[in-house]
Amino acid sequence: MLCLNKGRCTFATSDFPAENPRTQTRNFPYTKPLYTINNFMTIKYTLKTWLFTGIVTPHLLYLILGLFVKKVNLIEIFDSYIFILIVILNGLIFSIPAMIIFWILARNLEGKFTTNRLKIILSIYSFISVWVTFYLIGFEYEKVYWVITYSLIIVSGVWIFNFKKKAEENKNSVQQRL
Repeated sequence: MLCLNKGRCTFATSDFPAENPRTQTRNFPYTKPLYTINNFMTIKYTLKTWLFTGIVTPHLLYLILGLFVKKVNLIEIFDSYIFILIVILNGLIFSIPAMIIFWILARNLEGKFTTNRLKIILSIYSFISVWVTFYLIGFEYEKVYWVITYSLIIVSGVWIFNFKKKAEENKNSVQQRL
């Protein structure tokens, strides 16, 4: 084994091509363990789902409330952007504990279930966590459309975003080479 000064190692080949047909070069400083890659992909998936829910739901909710419930024109809805931003920030802040549990659940169950079964479990947890969060902050359930909208959007986010896409691609490419 010959190691150069820039972190690269070249493994010596054999005289017999059947034993070692080519020189193997490894860039070991640039490799990461699979656990680190999977953990990063789980965090990325959780953040995408959290931000999607926190940003899309207030906009959709105000469009539904303004156009269908209160019969307001579209310009008046967009003029209330300050109130929409406050709702987005409150939604993101109040959902932090639920999303931390979401991430822990996704991280611990990722290798134990198929992707679809894991998404079913995360969907059930997400739906329940929205209702619990609204209950804990003392929300009035006469306005149940808020809870239903948040629940549907977070479950949609669970299914829209890919879970472990790059890690599965790396696994598939390694299996194809073998």
